[in-house]
Amino acid sequence: MNFKLKNYTTGISYRKSVAEIEQYLSLMGATKVMKTYFGDGRISSLTFGLTIEGKDLAFQLPANSDQVFEVLKAQYKRGPRKKQKLQEQAENVSWRIIKDWVYAQLSLIKIGQAKVEQVMLPYMYNGEKTLYEHLRDGGFKFAQLEAPKKS
Repeated sequence: MNFKLKNYTTGISYRKSVAEIEQYLSLMGATKVMKTYFGDGRISSLTFGLTIEGKDLAFQLPANSDQVFEVLKAQYKRGPRKKQKLQEQAENVSWRIIKDWVYAQLSLIKIGQAKVEQVMLPYMYNGEKTLYEHLRDGGFKFAQLEAPKKS
C-alpha cells in the first residue's frame, strides 16, 4: 500500500489552518493561545492554556513541517527551483493535519469518549518540554513501571 499523507494536496494556507485550530482550542476551553515561530517566520508550534480542575495547565502542539517536507520531497521528485514551493506546501500540510487531529479530538470529547486532559496529555508543557519529550528523554521509565501485584 502506498501511504499518502492526509491533506498532501491541500491548497489551504497554513495560516487559515492555524486560525481554525485556535477556534477549536477555544471550544476545548483554552484561555490563551500563543504562536512560536522559527527564525524565518514559519510557525513552529501553538502553546495554549487550559484550566482543568482549578489548575492552569499549558500544552504545546508542534508542527513538524520539516519532516513533512522530507516526506513530500521523497514522494514527489522536484527540481531545486521548486524547493520553496514544496516548503510552503509542507507548512500547509502539517498544519492542516494538526487541524484535523484537533477536530477529531474535540469530537471524542464532545461525545464523552475522552476528556481534554486525556487527549492532550502528551502535549502538556512545562515551559521547556512536553510530557512526551520528558518521557522520551528519560527512556520512558514510566512505561517500565512494574504492574501492580495481584493479591
